[in-house]
Amino acid sequence: RSELENRLRAYLENSGLRNAASLDLPAVYRAVLDQYVLEQQLESEVKKADIAISDADAEQAMKAYADSAFPTREAFYSALERQGISSTEYKKNLARQLAIQQLLHVAVGDVAVSEDEAVKFYDSVKDQLFRTPAGANLQVARFGASADAEALRASLQAGADWAQATSGDALASMDVLSVTREPLFLPESAFETGALAELASLDVGAVSPVFSATSGDFSVAVKTERVSESIRPYEEVSSDVRTFLRSQEERRKLNDYEAALMAKAEVVIYDASLFPASADAAASADVEPASDDAAK
Repeated sequence: RSELENRLRAYLENSGLRNAASLDLPAVYRAVLDQYVLEQQLESEVKKADIAISDADAEQAMKAYADSAFPTREAFYSALERQGISSTEYKKNLARQLAIQQLLHVAVGDVAVSEDEAVKFYDSVKDQLFRTPAGANLQVARFGASADAEALRASLQAGADWAQATSGDALASMDVLSVTREPLFLPESAFETGALAELASLDVGAVSPVFSATSGDFSVAVKTERVSESIRPYEEVSSDVRTFLRSQEERRKLNDYEAALMAKAEVVIYDASLFPASADAAASADVEPASDDAAK
C-alpha cells in the first residue's frame, strides 16, 4: 500500500495536481499498480538476460545528459541537490534505465519497412497528409502605427525591394511589431473573409493597401507567388513515411512484449476495495481478505 501511495503522490506532482479528489482513484491505483508490475517484470528480464551497465558507462551517460540539458554540469548537480537526489542514486537509476533500454531493443529487434509497404501507405494518406492547398506566399510587416505602415508601403511602391525596405536601418524609428524574412504561405481560404479578403485579387509583386487584422495592428503585404494545389511526391517524403511506419511497428512489437510480460506476472490483490471500478480485473485475480498490504 505504501508503494502505491508513494507512486500516487508522484503522479499527482508530475501532473501538477494538488489533490486526488477529482480523480477516478480506482483507475489511477490500477494504472499505478500495472506500471509497478511492468517495471518489476522488466527488471526480472534484465537479470535473466544478464544485462549490466558499468559505472563508467552510467557516469558517461549522466555527464552527456548534464551537458545537453543544463548550461553547466554544476547547474545539473545543483538541480539534483535541490531534489534531494545524490549523484550516486541518480547514476544507479540511470544504469537501470539503460539496461531496460538494451533489453527492449533486443526484444523489438530491427524493423524493416519494404518499398511496397511504404508506397501503399503513402497512397492511402497522401491526400490527407501530403497535400498542399492552393494559396499564396506573402511578405508581411506589422506595425503599431498606421503612419509607419504607410511609410513602408510608399517605399515599396517607389521601387525598394523587401529586404532593403525592411532592413534594420530603414525601420529603426518605426513601431515594428513583426516582419517576415521568408515568405509566409497562406491558403486560399485565408483570403475569403476578414481583413485579408482585399488581398485575394492582389497581383504577384504588387503592394497591398494598409490593412488591420486586429485592433492596433497595421500591416502591409507583398504577394510574392501564387501557389497551386499540389501533393508532395513520394520521392520527397519517402524517408518520413519509412520512419513513421518503422516507429509504428516498433511500438506494436513493444506493446506485445510488455503485454506478454504482464500476462506472466503473478499479482495477488489483498484489498479489493482499492479497485472497485475494476471488478472484472479483480475477479480474475486471486482475492483474499484484507491485510496490511494492498498488493504483492
